[in-house]
Amino acid sequence: MKTWKILWLFFILAAFMGGSIVYPQNVEQKEIKELYIKGNRNVSAAVIRKYVKMTPGRAFRMNDANEDIKRLYETGFFSKIEIDVKEYGQNKVILTYIVEEKPVISKLEIKGNNRIKTKKLLKVIPISEKEILNENKIAQGRVEIEKYYIDRGYMNVKVEPFIDTDKEKREAAVTYVIQEGRRVRIRKIEIIGAKKISPRKVRKAMKTKAKFWFIRQGYFKEDEFKDDLERIKALYYKEGYIDIKILNVEKELSKNGKYLTIIITLNEGERYKISSVVYHENTIFSDEDLKRGSLLLPGEIFFPEKLSDDVKRIENIYYEKGYIDTKVGVDTVLDEITGGIRVEYFIRESEQEIVRQIKTHRNTKTKDIVI
Repeated sequence: MKTWKILWLFFILAAFMGGSIVYPQNVEQKEIKELYIKGNRNVSAAVIRKYVKMTPGRAFRMNDANEDIKRLYETGFFSKIEIDVKEYGQNKVILTYIVEEKPVISKLEIKGNNRIKTKKLLKVIPISEKEILNENKIAQGRVEIEKYYIDRGYMNVKVEPFIDTDKEKREAAVTYVIQEGRRVRIRKIEIIGAKKISPRKVRKAMKTKAKFWFIRQGYFKEDEFKDDLERIKALYYKEGYIDIKILNVEKELSKNGKYLTIIITLNEGERYKISSVVYHENTIFSDEDLKRGSLLLPGEIFFPEKLSDDVKRIENIYYEKGYIDTKVGVDTVLDEITGGIRVEYFIRESEQEIVRQIKTHRNTKTKDIVI
């Protein structure tokens, strides 16, 4: 019985680099009689087999072996893998996957965090104790911690992960060391492109404010600032500028790292006039009936917030006459000919409901006719 070993080392796999791997040609295409897993302590054989394509009964192919090893390495569980190929008789082989697992995280610490609690930072990193060490997740944890600090105004934060490995125990201690830096204050907020609505009014709509003496601290908060960008859009939308776009946001840190200047560049767009108002599928009330008291009239500036109010107005017309289940939908279309907005109402009329009798109960002091 002959034995052949194919040794794979991560990142220098010959198959991955486009090179060749020497192996006995007479093994190719032979039937796999058995498949064994060795060396695993924390990762079950059942889990490993899920990533293995070569199974008993199939023909051995070197390309399949390449793919199996690639998938196993991509799990992040292993630092070394060997394939042991044994010929069994003339037409069969026995495969043994010999794996060396990465260490288990025995201890996870965060140091240097004086302004933010450890338990909050542990929630944002994608690793925990007693799971297998994964360098990619550790690197991602560094990114998440930095983001958490930056979102709270600590623009100068630095985070370094350290790994202390005990090879005999196959354990690793992971420590994130943080240099928090100073929390940044906002010196100025510039609004570029705001002409139809003044920059002052735009800034007033924001919750993010620049530092002002001792009255306002002016700390930067990313989550609040993201909401502010939506508030700016809502301000313009309310004023009829439905094409408002925020083209760019710049954050400039002062040389001493203490202050932040925020520059927001806008494209306000234009306001549109209403070119026409159209009603569809209304048979109970005429167009003239529905137009009476309309909040959206041809020739006027189109304000989106009036749409929902006008829908309610039309539904009330039906409701007051007993058509209580009538529903009104609305759509707006840019009229390419006039350059205005065409407002279209789609009405789903209901049956008329008539109240024939109102019954009262337990009224012992007042006659029903009075009620």
